[in-house]
Amino acid sequence: MARPEHVHLEFLHSFGSVAYTDIKNSVCLSDDDTNSIIYPAGRHIAVRSLETDDINYIREPDRVTKITAMAITKEKSRRFLAVAEYVQMENTPLVSIFDLKSGAYFKRMRQLGFPDMSAEEFKCLGFSSDSRLIVATSGPPDYIGIVWDWYRDKLIGKYAFASKIARITINPKDPYLLCTTGPNHWKTWKIEEKSFKPQPPFSGMDRTQNYIDHDWVDDDTVVAVSDNGEAFVARGTELIQIIEFPFGKASDAMQPSASATISSLYCYAKGFFFGSSEGTISFWNRVVMHDSPQGEVFVFDFVRSWSTGRSSHINSLSLSNNEETLGISHSNNDIGTCNVSKIFQEDTEVKVEIFCQGFHRGPITAMDVAVQRPLLVTCSQTDASVRIWNYVTFKCEVAKRLRHDKDAAGSEAINRPLLSVAFHPSGYYIAVGFEDKVRIFHLLFDDLRFFREINIKNATCLRFSTSGHLLAAVSSKMVYIYTSFTLEQVDMLKAHTSAIQDLAWSKNDQKIATVGIDGGVYVFDMYTGQKDPEHVSRNTEYSSVAFIENDMVVTCGLESQHSIILEQNFGDWKTHSFGLRPKLSQIHYFRSYHGTPCFISGCYAGNVQIYGPGPSNAFLEELVVHNGSVLKLCSSHDGRYVFSGGEDGVIFIYHVIEPRDLQPQMERIQVDNKEKDDFLVRTVDEKLADIVLIPKSQLEWFKGQLETIRAEMENIRQKRDYNIQQQDLTFEEQRKELEKALHQEYKVLESKYEQIRDEKMKKEREWVERLGNLERAHNNAIDTVETLYEKKLTLEDEKYRKMEKDKTELKSYYEEQISVLQKQNDEAIEHLASAFKDSLKKTQDDYEETRKTAEDLKLIYEERLSQQEDEHEAEIQEMRKNYEAMVEKQSIENTRVRRENETLTSEQQMFSEEKEAIRIKNEKKKSTISALDKSIAELKAHKDQLEAEKKEKEDLLVQKENKIQDYKNQVKDLDKKKHVLDARKKEILDEIQPKDKEIGDLKEELKKLHNDCDRERKINTDLKKKIGEKEEQVDNLRAEGSVLQGQTNDRAHGLRAITNDIYDIVNNVEQKAWIDEMKKLYIKYVKNELGKVSKKDPECVEEMEEQLRFMSKSINIMKQSLSQSHGRSKADMRKRTIENSTLIQELHDLRKTKKSNELMIKQLEYRHKAIQQAITASERKEGKMQGKQPSTAQLPSIAPLPIPQPRAKSAKSRSLTQTGKLYKGSPFESKLINLQDKQRISELAKDLEEKKEENFYLKVEINRLRDMLSQEGSPNVEEANLRESLDA
Repeated sequence: MARPEHVHLEFLHSFGSVAYTDIKNSVCLSDDDTNSIIYPAGRHIAVRSLETDDINYIREPDRVTKITAMAITKEKSRRFLAVAEYVQMENTPLVSIFDLKSGAYFKRMRQLGFPDMSAEEFKCLGFSSDSRLIVATSGPPDYIGIVWDWYRDKLIGKYAFASKIARITINPKDPYLLCTTGPNHWKTWKIEEKSFKPQPPFSGMDRTQNYIDHDWVDDDTVVAVSDNGEAFVARGTELIQIIEFPFGKASDAMQPSASATISSLYCYAKGFFFGSSEGTISFWNRVVMHDSPQGEVFVFDFVRSWSTGRSSHINSLSLSNNEETLGISHSNNDIGTCNVSKIFQEDTEVKVEIFCQGFHRGPITAMDVAVQRPLLVTCSQTDASVRIWNYVTFKCEVAKRLRHDKDAAGSEAINRPLLSVAFHPSGYYIAVGFEDKVRIFHLLFDDLRFFREINIKNATCLRFSTSGHLLAAVSSKMVYIYTSFTLEQVDMLKAHTSAIQDLAWSKNDQKIATVGIDGGVYVFDMYTGQKDPEHVSRNTEYSSVAFIENDMVVTCGLESQHSIILEQNFGDWKTHSFGLRPKLSQIHYFRSYHGTPCFISGCYAGNVQIYGPGPSNAFLEELVVHNGSVLKLCSSHDGRYVFSGGEDGVIFIYHVIEPRDLQPQMERIQVDNKEKDDFLVRTVDEKLADIVLIPKSQLEWFKGQLETIRAEMENIRQKRDYNIQQQDLTFEEQRKELEKALHQEYKVLESKYEQIRDEKMKKEREWVERLGNLERAHNNAIDTVETLYEKKLTLEDEKYRKMEKDKTELKSYYEEQISVLQKQNDEAIEHLASAFKDSLKKTQDDYEETRKTAEDLKLIYEERLSQQEDEHEAEIQEMRKNYEAMVEKQSIENTRVRRENETLTSEQQMFSEEKEAIRIKNEKKKSTISALDKSIAELKAHKDQLEAEKKEKEDLLVQKENKIQDYKNQVKDLDKKKHVLDARKKEILDEIQPKDKEIGDLKEELKKLHNDCDRERKINTDLKKKIGEKEEQVDNLRAEGSVLQGQTNDRAHGLRAITNDIYDIVNNVEQKAWIDEMKKLYIKYVKNELGKVSKKDPECVEEMEEQLRFMSKSINIMKQSLSQSHGRSKADMRKRTIENSTLIQELHDLRKTKKSNELMIKQLEYRHKAIQQAITASERKEGKMQGKQPSTAQLPSIAPLPIPQPRAKSAKSRSLTQTGKLYKGSPFESKLINLQDKQRISELAKDLEEKKEENFYLKVEINRLRDMLSQEGSPNVEEANLRESLDA
C-alpha cells in the first residue's frame, strides 16, 4: 500500500459557536462522568470538557447544510443526543441520534425522517424521561408535530398544527402526554390512534398571550412564559400561580433588571431558572405550604437573580445532573457556565465563567499570526472587537472592543468600523485598520495600549513583512509602505484600476504581490520599484494571493462564476479551472514542521481543500468546516498548526499531520541524520507567551497589594498561634473530665456485668428443663403421626391403582378414536388436493391454448374460467361444512372425557392437600426447636460481645493515655519551631521577590477544603436516596423487560414471515396476480389470527391491519422510487448525449480551422517567394544596364503571380496547382507550425481520453440499472422502453 504523500489536517480546537442562529437547546450538559458541555460550532457539534477545555467533535457529513435544533436525554446517564439537520441538496430535514458514550467518534445510532412534509427544518426536539420516544415540530408551512419510538424506528403519532409551535415537550411520567406553546396557544395533548387529541384547557389561562417557551417541573406541574415577561404555573388543569416580575420581587419592580423579558427557561424538581433578554438569570424555589386549608400545597418563591456580564439574549439554559453547574448560551455566540451550588447563600456571589472571554458575534474580518509567540489575532466588523488567542493553551489573552472607547491620549474616540488587523512578527504589537485611520497598539498582558496612528482611510488589508521592518496598507487602489518602528512612508504602489482584495509578501521581503477585482495580478520589486511580471484578465475577480516556492505567485478568483487558480511559472501563467463548484474564496501555502510543502484553499461553501505540494485542477482531501464561506486562512510559522476563520464567526485550529509521522522509526532516523542541518529550526517559542508587557504604575500597584497581603498573612499567623494555645488548654481540661467520666462508667458497667451473668445462669437452667420436656412431647407426637400416616398411605395406594387402570383404558380408547379420525381427515384432504390439482392443470392447459388465439376469444375464455372457479368454490364449501360437522362431534366427545379426568384429578388433589397439612405441622415443630436453639446462641453471643466491649474500653483508655503523652511531645516541638519561625520572620520581611504563588496555593487549599466538605456531605445524602430508588428501578425494569422481550420476539417472527411472503410474491409472481396473492396472505395471517384472538383484545387486530397498510405503502414507495430512478437515468442519458454531440461539433470546428490556417500559411509562403523572385530579377537588370540612363518605360512590369487555390470538393485540396518549383518556406516556420499542431493534437487526445472515461462510467451505470430492473421482476412497458433507450 502506497504511503500518503500529502499533509493531512486534523481538528484540534475551535473558538466560537453558532448560537446566534436561534437553535433550540443550543447548549447541553452531559453526565457527571464525562462533565462536558455540548454546543454547535461551525457545521459540527463541539463536546467541550469542563475540566481540561479539550474539544471533541461530532462530525456532520458534507450533505448536512446546517443544524436547527438539539436535545439531550433527561435520564441520569444523559447518553443520547438528538440533532435536527437540514440537507439542502435533498431539501429534507432529518433527526440524528448520537451515542455520547461510544468513544471519541460519537456513533450515529439512528437517522429519522418524515417524507410527507414540505417544511425545510425541524424547529424543536425533545426526549421522553426513559429516552425511548423523541418528539419534533417542523417549521412553516406544515407545522407538523411528530413522535417516534426511535429504538424501533416506528412512528407513534403525528399532528398538523394550525399555527407556529414554539416548543413541544413530553410529560416526565406519561410519555403519551404532550404539551405545546405558541402564539395564543398553550395546550396539552394525548397520543391516541397515531394522532394528537387535545385535552381540557387550563382554567384561568389568558388566551391572548404569545407563549414562547415552557417546561415540566414534575409529573403534573408545567411552567410557561410569554413574550411580555410573565410566567404562568399550572398544576393539572388549573393555573395556580402567575409571576409578573420573574427577575425580582414586587418591591423591586422599579429596578431595570426586574422589568426584563424572559428569553429562556429551564425547570427541574426543586424549581426553575429564567434567562432574560438583558443577560440576567433568576432562580425560583419550590416551597411547600403545610398550613394551607387545601392540605399540602406548594408555590414558587423568588430566591435571587444575577448577571452573566453580557447584555445580550440568553438563548438556552441547561443544568447538570448534580445540580451544581448551569450551562448558558447567548445570542452573541458566547458560551459559559454558572456555579449554582451555593445559590441559597445570599452572601456568596454566583460565579459566571464565559469561555475565552467570549467569542466573535459576526464574520471574521481579518486574521494574522505572530512569528515568535504562539498567538493569533482576529477582528470582526460586526462586534467591533479585536481578540488575541493563544493556540497552544486554547485561551483568549486579550479581548477588546475598539468602538466608543478612548485611546491613550484621550483626545479622540475610536468610533469607526474595523476593517483589518495585522500582527507584528515579534508578537508584541498590532496594526488595526479603521475607516478613518490606521492605529498601532502595544499588546499588554491584559489590554491593548494605543501607540500611534497613520492617516490612511479605509485600510482594508494590512500586512507586516516577514522580517517585520515594513508595514503594507491597502487603501482602495493604492498600497502604502511604511517602516514598522518609525512609521515613515517608504513607497506608494499604484497599478490597479479598482479596489485591491489581497496582498502578500515574499519570504525575503523583496517582492510584494497584489490582486484586485479588476482582474489584475501585479508583483512589485521592493528594491527596483518595478512591477514585473504582471497578469491582467478583465473578466476575472481575484480574492486571495500567496507566494509559493521560488517566489512564484499563486492567486484564486472567479471567472464568469467559475473558480480558477492562477499559477506563475517563471514568466508564464498557468490556469487551473474548477467549474461551478467549489467556488474558492481563499488560498494559502506553507511548509510543515519537517519541511513538507502544502497548498490549501477555502471555498464559499465553508469547506477547506488540501491539494498537496502545489496547486492543481483537483484537490486530494476536503474538510467540512464552517457554516458559511471561509474568509481567512493562515498557518503558524513552524508549520504545525493551520487556522481558518469563517462567516459564522468561528475560528478552527487544525493539527498538521505529516507523511513523515507515518514512516517507520528507522527511516525517520536516517532522514533526520541526512537533513539535520537543513531544517527542523523552530522559530515559535511557546514560553514567550508568558512574557508580557505591563505598565510601571500597575506593577507598583501589584507590589503594594503584595505588601498588604504579607501583613495580613502575619496577622493570620499570630492569630493561629494564639488559637493553638487556647485549644491546648481546653484540651487538657476536657481530657481530665473524660478520665473521670470513663472511670465512673467502668464501675457502673462492672456492676451491670455481674447482674447479667447471674440472670444468664438462671435462664440457662430454665431452658434446660424446658428442652427436656419438649423433646419427650415431640417424640410421642412423632410416633402417633407415623402410625396415622402409614394407614393413610395404604388407602391412597389402593385408590391410585384403581384410577391408574381406568386411565389406561380411557387412553387406549381415545387413541383409537383419534387415529381413525386422522385417517379420515387425511383421506379427505388428499381427495380435495387431487381434485384441485386436476382442475388447476385443466385451467392451465386451457390458458396456454387461449393465449395463442386472438384477443376476441380472450373474453369468452375469461367467462368460462370464472364459471369453473365458482363451481370449485361451491364444492370446497360443501366439503368444508361436512368436515366442520365431524370436528364438532369429536369436540363434544373430548369435552366429556376432559370432565371425567378433572373429577379424578380433584380427588387426587384433596389427598395431596391432607398430606401437605401433616407435613406443615411437622415443619412448625421443627421451626420452634430451631428458634429455641437460636435464642440460646444469641444469648451466648451477647455475653461474648459484652466481654469484648469491656476489653475495647480498656484498650481505649491505654490509647488515650498514649495520645496525651504524644500531644505533650508535640507542644514541646511547637515551642521549638516557634523560636525558629521568629528567626525566619526577619528574613521573609527583607525579601523583595513577590509571593503570588504561595498566596494562590493557600487560597486554592482553602477552596479545596470547602469543596471537600460540601462533597462529602452531599455524597452521604445522595447515596441513601439512590440505593432505594435503584433497587425499585431494577425490579421494575426486569419485569418490564421480560414482558417486552416476549412480545417483541412474537411480533418480529410474524413480521418476518409476512415480509418474506410478500418478497416472494413481488419477485416470482406476475403483477396481475398480486391482488389474489395478497388476499391469500390476508386469509393466512389475519383471519386465522382473528379466530384465535378473543373479542375482548382488539389491539392484535389493529396491529395486523396496520402492518398490512404499512406493507401496501412500502410497495407504492418502491414503485415511486423505480419511476424516479428511471426518470433520472433518462435525464442523465439525454444530458450526456447532448454533451457528447457538442464535443463532436467542437472537434469538427477545430479541424476546419486547422485546414483554413494551413491554406493561409501556404498562400503567404507563395506570395513571399514571388516577391523575392521579382526583387532578384530587378537587381539583375540593373546590373546589365550600367552606364545607360534607365527609363521607367523600359522596365518590365512585375505582376504578382496567381495564388494557388484548392480544388472545390476535392480531398486533395492541400496540393497546389502552380507549375514549376515549389517553395517550402524556412525550416523555422515549419517547426513552429508542427509544434502548434502537436499541442492542439495533444489537447484533443486528452479531451478524447476524458470522454472515454465518462463513457466507461456511463456503461457501468447502465449495467447497474439493468441489474436493478432484472432483480425487481418482469419489466413493464416503461421499463422496456427505458432499456431500449439505454441500449441506444
